[in-house]
Amino acid sequence: GLSVCSTCAAGQFGYVTGALNQSYCVACSLGSYSTGLGISVCRLCPAGSYNTGKGASTMLACAICGAGVYTTASGASSCTSCTTGSYWTGAGATSSAVCSWCAPGTFGTGPGLTACIGCAQGTFASGAGGGRVAAC
Repeated sequence: GLSVCSTCAAGQFGYVTGALNQSYCVACSLGSYSTGLGISVCRLCPAGSYNTGKGASTMLACAICGAGVYTTASGASSCTSCTTGSYWTGAGATSSAVCSWCAPGTFGTGPGLTACIGCAQGTFASGAGGGRVAAC
């Protein structure tokens, strides 16, 4: 028999005590990572970041959510867009509260914006969060 137990590689975790071989090691899921050998639980990417790949072996695999998007919880595999008519210019947001409504006279054309667009001459967008522009 073996005198030393094998360990799961970084980016994997072992889910069975007394496992017989490496087949009991599983890749960390989306939104998580493991940094060392012999880990039994993967760590979740922190809120404000995400990871789209399985088997991440470093926290650096957790990308920071960029402008126009956010995550509210740990372990995200994608970021959520600010709603249409709002924008966000920073990075690493952990709440939709960072999304600002477009000011009157400007509008947003879709979700996840980093800026609002000024209305063309002869048109207007009334109220904050304008998603559509009307002619005068």
